Amino acid sequence: MNATETHRDLAAILADLDTSATASLSTYRELASTVRAALTPLPAGEADRMAAEADLAARTMAPPMPGVTRHNDYIVRAVIYRNPKVPGLLEAWWVAGEDTVTGHWVTWNAYAGDPAGSQAGRLSYDAGNYFEGTDAAGNKHRAIGDLAVRAGTMPEVARRIADEIAKYTYAEPEDKRMASRLRRYFTR
Repeated sequence: MNATETHRDLAAILADLDTSATASLSTYRELASTVRAALTPLPAGEADRMAAEADLAARTMAPPMPGVTRHNDYIVRAVIYRNPKVPGLLEAWWVAGEDTVTGHWVTWNAYAGDPAGSQAGRLSYDAGNYFEGTDAAGNKHRAIGDLAVRAGTMPEVARRIADEIAKYTYAEPEDKRMASRLRRYFTR
């Protein structure tokens, strides 16, 4: 078939293929030609627009993904899941982000927009702690530490450290005092 020929309905061709025990090669060729004719190329620039739209959605609407999600000038580098969407709570995460140009870091509370509200499908960020020193590695170190504190992992880590110190009979008295202070501080 050439481009000027008319094509049978796709459903009719598929019905012939389905009912024929030995479909002819010409029926398969007719199917291929009909499908090709139905697949028209996108208008000029449409593929780029669709790709940009998909990229924006992946960066702003999906759950935060390290190395993909962006907010302001920051790219998300670490994510800790906080809670699912349940009555009275939105789905939420704690995130740490890096500004690769300045070396600054930030930690935020991130949450999915209310599905019934104007922010449906969008990520929102609040309670940012910014680390904007001149030392990029120090900013990262402080941001990751702040992320751990936000996520509540520090008390468990402190208890493990204190338990590890206390189990050694040869621990120095100042080490035992430090272990005791860790337990007191993180069990308030």
